[in-house]
Amino acid sequence: MARGFGSTYGAGTDRILTTFGGPAQTKASISAWFTFHGPGHNNFGNLWRSPAHNLYANNSSTQFGFAAAFSGGSNVWLFSTAAGTTAWQHLLLAYDASSPANDPVAYINGSAVAMSSYSRASGTFVPGFSGNDFAIGNSYANTNLTWDGKIAEVALWNGVVLNASEAAALAKGVSPLFMRPSALALYYPLTGLGSGEPDWGPSRFGATLTGTRFQPHAPAGLWRPSVPMGAPACFAGSLALTAPAATAQLYGHGPVAAVPGAVSLGDAAQGGLLGLGDAGAALALADAALYGLQITETAP
Repeated sequence: MARGFGSTYGAGTDRILTTFGGPAQTKASISAWFTFHGPGHNNFGNLWRSPAHNLYANNSSTQFGFAAAFSGGSNVWLFSTAAGTTAWQHLLLAYDASSPANDPVAYINGSAVAMSSYSRASGTFVPGFSGNDFAIGNSYANTNLTWDGKIAEVALWNGVVLNASEAAALAKGVSPLFMRPSALALYYPLTGLGSGEPDWGPSRFGATLTGTRFQPHAPAGLWRPSVPMGAPACFAGSLALTAPAATAQLYGHGPVAAVPGAVSLGDAAQGGLLGLGDAGAALALADAALYGLQITETAP
């Protein structure tokens, strides 16, 4: 499940306020899946907001604004999403704020998009976090900037600027948990599986929900086998695993060649493994998605 916000899926005061308190580092990357149904509350609905930076609808259902706080004002850029669609889209925003002259890079569905500078600040980056001030779907300070649409899979990496290959992998549904995990500061999948929408990142931050409604989840998450989850071993045939070299190498692996062999699917509900006869190794079900593998099953 995802979470719906604003007039289309929720109410004008919807918000998820996390207990993340920073500190924000000069380099950061933020990823999220979203649907964009309108400009939101007061025409500036926030996808996320913190004292350090925020991402908002710029009085439009196709244009974003991104702002970063500096001692001499705010740096603000504008960029567009896919026009006229309410389908799920993926966003990765990567930014190095070590200088106000630096520009962020925004990726929509894995591809970099053009950004225009709206205002240019001076001075030094102002992290500004004090606790309980990273909000999803609204402002952390109040509830008058509600997003209009769905949000899922929100993740923040501190101290790193993710690259184009990583943006493409995230847009294909790879879990943020396995993307530079040492720098992952928070990860809220918004699955509706836990009270208060827990953080799945290393620090397990909490969250306070105001409103929002459950919605079908974004096309991201763990690979699921074609056999029913929780079924006993019931498939034997050939399995081919292939992946582009660039994708595989993101996770410290070389190119993945085709691996034909006997397959035995254990009980997925109990952490079932894929036994790859010819590979001489066991592959957890989740790993298929994590390594960007394409799976083809052929009956005996």
